[in-house]
Amino acid sequence: MNKIFTLVTVSALAASSFGSDAAADFSLASNPNGVWTYGWSSTLAGPLTLCGTTATLGPIIQWRGDMAADGNPSLFKNTTGSTIVSGTVTLSAFQLALHPGPNGEYSILRYTAAAAGLYSVSAGFIGQDATTTDVHVLLNGVSIYDNTVSGFGNSNAYAGTQSLLAGDTVDVRVGYGSNGSFFYDTTGVDFQVSAVPEPASLLALGLGAVALLRRRRA
Repeated sequence: MNKIFTLVTVSALAASSFGSDAAADFSLASNPNGVWTYGWSSTLAGPLTLCGTTATLGPIIQWRGDMAADGNPSLFKNTTGSTIVSGTVTLSAFQLALHPGPNGEYSILRYTAAAAGLYSVSAGFIGQDATTTDVHVLLNGVSIYDNTVSGFGNSNAYAGTQSLLAGDTVDVRVGYGSNGSFFYDTTGVDFQVSAVPEPASLLALGLGAVALLRRRRA
């Protein structure tokens, strides 16, 4: 039992080093923030404009595009381990959310690859209000996934594998949908990008685990 547990633990620790989680990494310290950039655009395929101001609203931290008085388009996170209800918005524990702007602006969360390789990309979207948004995943400015979120708790998700070069970008973009209004459009986002280890890396990992087991026997 100890041998199996050691092997699984070593594998899990090594695999975790390959991943980036937008919610876990979300920070007001800088923009860009490592592999992540927080911004907005006036059109779906338009260039990203950096969010330039921040706000701390109790346990909620926010990057703002400031096209509306409330700071939208914006990106924000519940920093607590408990569900928060603010007005009509419900944010789950540590939930990251995007909100579009008043004139059709898209809120944008961008991942930029630091190195060439094969990456697993997952992006989940969920209504955190009476949400009616259009949601997208773009690779280097070209849409590879388009869907909608309609209503509280309604969800959709993208999952795929992409070959990226250093500097390539993967965006999550959230717009205000077909109703032409940005009110009540808070959309929860779960965005993760993980490098897929090459076979040689997996072999090295396995050999390292075997070596560890042998040392434990000794």
